[in-house]
Amino acid sequence: TGQDGNGAHYALAVPVRWNGSLVVHAHGGPDLGGASDPARSTEDLERWAVMVEEGYAWAGSSYRRGGYGTRMAAADTESVRRVFTDRFGKPGRTYLHGQSWGGNVAAKVA
Repeated sequence: TGQDGNGAHYALAVPVRWNGSLVVHAHGGPDLGGASDPARSTEDLERWAVMVEEGYAWAGSSYRRGGYGTRMAAADTESVRRVFTDRFGKPGRTYLHGQSWGGNVAAKVA
């Protein structure tokens, strides 16, 4: 876990038997309210842990603040992907996963 330069909290997970692929997760929401909540990224990691159990690395952002700013959330999602590659190298494949409202965020990232 950590926090990027824009204030978004994030969670990263790399399994022991990593298959070389990364799932970048854009959470649903949009969590109306104030600042970034670090629990959001860890709760999503717990919810989607099956991906890590199957060998995929996982990266998810809590976004820097709540609200309907899909461009901001997309930038934060791209930021967590870059944090991952800086730490672990470029994955063989990267999958973008958008949950509910996060599907709109994922469409902006792609």
